[in-house]
Amino acid sequence: MDVEHGATVFLYEIEDGNEWIEKEIRVIGTLKYIQLSTETAILEQYLNHSKHRLIVDTRLIENIGQYCSDDMIELFGKLTWDATPGPGIVSRNSQLPPEFRVNTSRQRVPMIRAHVIRDVQGINMTLYQEITKLRRRFNSKFNDLMESEELKAAQSRKDRLK
Repeated sequence: MDVEHGATVFLYEIEDGNEWIEKEIRVIGTLKYIQLSTETAILEQYLNHSKHRLIVDTRLIENIGQYCSDDMIELFGKLTWDATPGPGIVSRNSQLPPEFRVNTSRQRVPMIRAHVIRDVQGINMTLYQEITKLRRRFNSKFNDLMESEELKAAQSRKDRLK
């Protein structure tokens, strides 16, 4: 079974668009709320002077009970949508205490179905953010280089066949 490692994503990026929906991601933040009976938690990230939240489906995390509010954690999982409230359907967001609800202009609220949790207490989030940006830039340049090398190799093969 292949498990994708998940792209590092910041919570503000999830709020900005749908490109991460149905993809494996990894996120770091502070565990702000946990409700074992509904298997729901809230992850909060404070970056660039703004606070962002994400609903966490904790069903697949066996040891979630060992973590406490305000623990710094990293989650790996699939980003999906919370249930859209309707007749007979209750969303996880609507079950949260009002002070922990995720407020969004969207009709649906993103949620991570976490399958791995890791303690990252003491991480420097500013440094982590900078390293992530550098790594993304490197990966982009590397991918561009590999793509151009593949094009050159394909052209070379084509020329030899003539």
